[in-house]
Amino acid sequence: LKLFWFVDIYEYVKKYQTSIKWSNFWDMAYQYQLFKSCYLCLYLCHNLGFVDINFVRKKAPKKYRISLFFLKKLLTSSFLFNPRKHFIRYFLIKNLIKDRLSDSLIYSLLWLASKGFTKKSN
Repeated sequence: LKLFWFVDIYEYVKKYQTSIKWSNFWDMAYQYQLFKSCYLCLYLCHNLGFVDINFVRKKAPKKYRISLFFLKKLLTSSFLFNPRKHFIRYFLIKNLIKDRLSDSLIYSLLWLASKGFTKKSN
C-alpha cells in the first residue's frame, strides 16, 4: 500500500516486460502464495495508464476470480492516495490480497490486537 514501491514495480515492468518469462513468474507467484498481490500490481499499472500490460494479465492463470473482482472495485485512486482514510476498505483489501484464508485470519487477529480490539488478560 505504499506508492513508492508501486513506482519501482511499474518501472521494472515497463523496462523488462518483453524479456520476463511470464509463465515462470506466475508459477512462482502461486508457489509463494503471492498471486493476488502480483496480479493486482500489474492490474494497477495497466488501469492507471502507466503501461500496457494486457498481454501479461492474459497469460495469468484464471484463479481467485471472486476476490480479484472485489479487489478491483475497492482499489480506487482515492484509496491509493490515502489508504488510512478508508479504514474498512483498507482492512478488506489487506485481507482479500492474501492468497490463503489462513494468512488472512492470522493477519486479522494480529491487526486487531495491534489496534487494541482483542480481550486483554489481567
